[in-house]
Amino acid sequence: YANPHYPDLDDTAAVAWALARAGRPEDRESIEKAANWLAGMQSRNGGFGAYDVDNTHYYLNEIPFADHKALLDPPTADVTGRVVAFLGYLGRPRDRDVLRRAVAYLLREQESSGAWFGRWGTNYIY
Repeated sequence: YANPHYPDLDDTAAVAWALARAGRPEDRESIEKAANWLAGMQSRNGGFGAYDVDNTHYYLNEIPFADHKALLDPPTADVTGRVVAFLGYLGRPRDRDVLRRAVAYLLREQESSGAWFGRWGTNYIY
């Protein structure tokens, strides 16, 4: 499925990380654009959602037609972890505050078992 109008952070981070690791000079501009966009999509709480910034208005789930309770796109540990891995791999000094806030978010979200809940993966696989 192609979605040119509403890209997601999860796949962008994974693909950009793979391109960065491949080290091809012709990919540098795309990698930089991806990193800048991802860093700019950080929510106030330090985490990253799949599509939106600060989409945490939980009252929307109470609208009668919202019976699936999925109108929101809150930050999640799985998406945040992939963004952290990519930006951390790049090692850009300008991303230090973004990474610090994201790691603090991940530490707050860690379960007592040591795992993180993955909304987009298989729950506690992380």
